[in-house]
Amino acid sequence: MLSSNYKIIAVDNEQEELDRIEECFRDLRIACYPLLYSSGDTPPEKFKGIRLAFFDVNLSIGNPNDQMLCNIISSALKNILAHDNGPYALIFWSLHASKLAAIKEYIETREKDNIPSPIFVDTIDKVGIVSSDDLKRELERILSNPTLNIIFDYENKAMLAASRTINSLFNLVPRDGDKWGDNTAFDSNFDKVFSKIAVEATGEKYAAENPKLSIQKGISPILIHNIHNQSLTEVWDSKLSLFSKPKFPTGFRVGVLNSTYHIDNTKFHGKDARGCIVSSKLQHDYQKLLGKSKRAILEQMFKFQGNANAEQDRKIKAFLSKCDFVLLEISAACDYAQNNHRIYKYMLGIEYPIENEIVKKSEKDGNYVFHSPVFSLNGKEVALKFNFRYIIGLNPSDDKLGEIKYRLNDNILNQIGNQYSAYVSRLGTVTFY
Repeated sequence: MLSSNYKIIAVDNEQEELDRIEECFRDLRIACYPLLYSSGDTPPEKFKGIRLAFFDVNLSIGNPNDQMLCNIISSALKNILAHDNGPYALIFWSLHASKLAAIKEYIETREKDNIPSPIFVDTIDKVGIVSSDDLKRELERILSNPTLNIIFDYENKAMLAASRTINSLFNLVPRDGDKWGDNTAFDSNFDKVFSKIAVEATGEKYAAENPKLSIQKGISPILIHNIHNQSLTEVWDSKLSLFSKPKFPTGFRVGVLNSTYHIDNTKFHGKDARGCIVSSKLQHDYQKLLGKSKRAILEQMFKFQGNANAEQDRKIKAFLSKCDFVLLEISAACDYAQNNHRIYKYMLGIEYPIENEIVKKSEKDGNYVFHSPVFSLNGKEVALKFNFRYIIGLNPSDDKLGEIKYRLNDNILNQIGNQYSAYVSRLGTVTFY
């Protein structure tokens, strides 16, 4: 079943008003979903990915007082927009546009955590809208907002890239003499072409078991290429200007940004997935398997300064109690892609909290250690540290492997793999000073 992908929604309790705004958007050749909604209605499903939302302030019959008006519109926003909707602009299109300040105050004090926060709020006063041209000018004014423009621009370019990807692949499928409107040969050849792409991406066995993931991996390089070849509009030139020694604003959480780039929290990965991070259940096997106690490995990983006083030693012990050993699946990319039978390779690491007064990146760390950037996981700022000297071969069903925590994305995983391969393949030299 096809799903809609509306980016603009208009909400009103009068069909005539919805027809007015929908007609203007249609004249602008922009899709808008009109939703007839009255106070107390519950839509069957909340909207996600809306970028521009028009709401009539009074969604009930009559003239409710300010308190009721604020309650009605906040309930409508909660009922219609999903909490993880993403960035959107909220436009109050109403005869009650003067109530904006009261509405914002009501939501700030009572519903702030329940309604997705808009990137900006604006109003269109219906009193001043006499003709469709008046409304169209107001819509064009709102659509000219630079932030809204760059959001629409990037999403549109991504959709165009997906269309180009589909076009280029479908044009390759032979029709073998099919007449116009017939698709007998096309359907058979489509299966052959796309099955071959899936197999080349992941191998026969994996493709047969996971056709969706396999074809996704096979097509993604073309999609990425097409995205890179899309030219963004000039609005980005005017919106972005702080390129001289740029800094993040105060309060910006770099860990959240790093997690967005490098952490995959989807649930369908197994412990055999390359890049999968699982908790360690080695327990008392550290000495047996790795030749050192758990405490000795921890202290080696962090290289605390010697001769610590009693207070510093107490802080170190408290810090180490918060560190979790983890294991990273780091098998060869080709073996993973083709699901080759193997003993899975796990690299020992530590997930530790960011406590700068205790832990600082040691300049004494050799090239056998990998430091991750700061991540934000479950509301906490943490980092990872891996030691290339501690590699264990395990089966994914081994009871030494704990629960799956998350998976590292290919970008940082390839960086770890490159540093690890450089470490294990480096040549020693005899040097005199």
